[in-house]
Amino acid sequence: YALLLCSLVASLIVYGRRIYTQRSARALDTSVAIDGDVQEAPLTEGQKAIRFITDVIVSNDLYKQANLGVADISNATQMSQRRIREFIAEAGYPTIVSFVNEIRIERAKLIMQEDLGVLSQEDIATSVGFSSYRTYGRVFRSLTGDSPAAYRELIRRNKV
Repeated sequence: YALLLCSLVASLIVYGRRIYTQRSARALDTSVAIDGDVQEAPLTEGQKAIRFITDVIVSNDLYKQANLGVADISNATQMSQRRIREFIAEAGYPTIVSFVNEIRIERAKLIMQEDLGVLSQEDIATSVGFSSYRTYGRVFRSLTGDSPAAYRELIRRNKV
């Protein structure tokens, strides 16, 4: 029974991650088809806010702070903590940490594409704000489906 229960829990986690990833992608997708042409739809207030918050986090290198919290984001964006939480929840992220971790993983992927193996995975993890390599690997795998090392190998083979 324990094995069956573990299998069921693992399946639910994978399913939940897929739903979360799809919701996140839809939250920032602004294209619509009009008469067969794909055009950009006007951004909603929430989508504009998420883009603004993301831009501030990236441009100010806030994602590099291991303990980045909503108070830090609030100070940098001059938005209330409540509004930030609302926008992030509206975009499909269950927590501030999940939102920030997605930014961190995107930055890590960029570093891997640019450095071509110069930095170790531990150095990359630290440079994007993870205080633990184990957490970095777990989050990376949950968001991309690959381990950091496997993703780097895909880059080397020019498949990403």
